[in-house]
Amino acid sequence: DLSDHAVQRRLRGLEGPVRLGFNCVGGRATLLMAKLLCPGSTLVTYGGMSRQPVAMPTSLLLFKDIRACGFWMNRWYEAHMDSSARAEMWKDILDLTAGGMFVAQPMAEVEWPASLATEVAEARVREAVAWSGGNKHAFVFSS
Repeated sequence: DLSDHAVQRRLRGLEGPVRLGFNCVGGRATLLMAKLLCPGSTLVTYGGMSRQPVAMPTSLLLFKDIRACGFWMNRWYEAHMDSSARAEMWKDILDLTAGGMFVAQPMAEVEWPASLATEVAEARVREAVAWSGGNKHAFVFSS
């Protein structure tokens, strides 16, 4: 949760200012993220999991000079269909992975047997959408 004081303390403890934000959620989370960026930063939206609009207050645009833009991977892939940029991108991703730069996010596995009652299934989906426990949820289907 970006409004959590522990997160804000951790960001203040970084060696440098946060100049780039990646938003895949939208809604209130985007506003909280934008407020944590330093002046002159860029906020890139590449998804909208909350299905809420991205709203930026005028004060962040004017006084902090935050720039907001969108990125759609499908468009980038189409534009770079026959380009070496795609191979370079994958090489960069693999190098970052090998260097330990990506951190696995907490995830809760949710069992989903074929015989699951409708009301139980609905409750599990509601729980997952609410991100209860702070973890992402992965449904594990079984027969």
